[in-house]
Amino acid sequence: MSELPEGIEPAPIPEPKDSALGIVLSRRGDRRFDVLFGRRARHARFMPGNLVFPGGKLEPIDEPGRAGAFERCASREVREETGLDLPPTAWQPAGERTTPPIYPVRFRTLFFVAELPQGVVLPEAPPAPEEIESLTFADPGSVLAAWESGSSLVPPPLLPILRRMQDGGLENPAELAAAIAAVNGAED
Repeated sequence: MSELPEGIEPAPIPEPKDSALGIVLSRRGDRRFDVLFGRRARHARFMPGNLVFPGGKLEPIDEPGRAGAFERCASREVREETGLDLPPTAWQPAGERTTPPIYPVRFRTLFFVAELPQGVVLPEAPPAPEEIESLTFADPGSVLAAWESGSSLVPPPLLPILRRMQDGGLENPAELAAAIAAVNGAED
């Protein structure tokens, strides 16, 4: 039985927009990784105040349709949102997720992982404060603990990724990317 009155057709399901997301790692002394998080601007329309990985939709400058477009997008978005410059060749593929069809704006997001070269540091202030108001490297477990206590906001799709990262046993970006790809392919 439909909830719609007779004669009214359901709205079409919106097509997802292509996007890329970069998970930037910084190796700690214990061989584990801290992860780069940006706090979305508190006045932003989308996910205000949430801790997120840098990313965004594919743009013409990324040369959609040409091999490497998503990696170029991840590099561009990381540079725009964090000031860090990672080449497209640095990224390890880590699966994809698509926004469920119940949402009016949908994204097909390809995830990537890259390790920040030793000695590279974050800028003192984010280059796009209207989008990302602060940047930090943090242990995935501490971010999960802050979310569980209600002291921090994290988008739901990132939670299983952070849980997998917290479990450890992943000593290089390729292993971590494969583990995240497995999480992204699993039903939550």
